[in-house]
Amino acid sequence: MIRCADIYFGLATKEVRKLAFELTTKYNMRPAPWVENKMAAEEWVRSFINRTPSPSVRLALATSFSRATSFNKTNVVAFYENLQTVLDRHIYEPQDIYNVDETSVQVK
Repeated sequence: MIRCADIYFGLATKEVRKLAFELTTKYNMRPAPWVENKMAAEEWVRSFINRTPSPSVRLALATSFSRATSFNKTNVVAFYENLQTVLDRHIYEPQDIYNVDETSVQVK
């Protein structure tokens, strides 16, 4: 789970429950109520998240068709050419450059 969070591959709650069941099965430690559903209980996930704040469990956002098809070599080259034009035109100091991931910008 931590590896998935590190590479920004969010796991849905159901996937976390199945992963927990697989792990407990491997070590022959699975609680009896989990066997019926072949996944951990919802209560287990809630308490796991409360005990372990670092992993992020959330639903992944779907990528729109237009966004997926727009990511091609022509558009990427055009983006970097435009970026170079802007960087040549203006002088930016390191403190003037922001990582969008750190500004609470949400994609909807």
